[in-house]
Amino acid sequence: MKVFQILTAAAAGAVLATPAAAQDAAQPATEAAPAEAAPAAPAPVTIADLTEGATVRGSDGNPVGTIEFADAEGATVTTGSAKLYLQVSNFRKDEQGLVIGATRAQFEAAAAQIAAGS
Repeated sequence: MKVFQILTAAAAGAVLATPAAAQDAAQPATEAAPAEAAPAAPAPVTIADLTEGATVRGSDGNPVGTIEFADAEGATVTTGSAKLYLQVSNFRKDEQGLVIGATRAQFEAAAAQIAAGS
């Protein structure tokens, strides 16, 4: 079985930062809105997290598919029309469950490319 790795920013160790909004000194200060808690960054998973039937979401937060099979090195994710085996390092988890670094469309395109032998 061919293994396709989808790299996530977290897996590559990349940290994305956005600059704070600059305030115009000429404008009077206004009351600040209450700060909302930032969502937790996706965390690495263990083999125990990869359970058959678990939903896998994409980088856009939408469902990609479900885990069909898991072993000591990774899991097979299926959308119903596409299937790929991903190593455990391609998965992350957050408060909603498992996440991979691709959308469903990207996942299905990768599966089609591999199936075509490219």
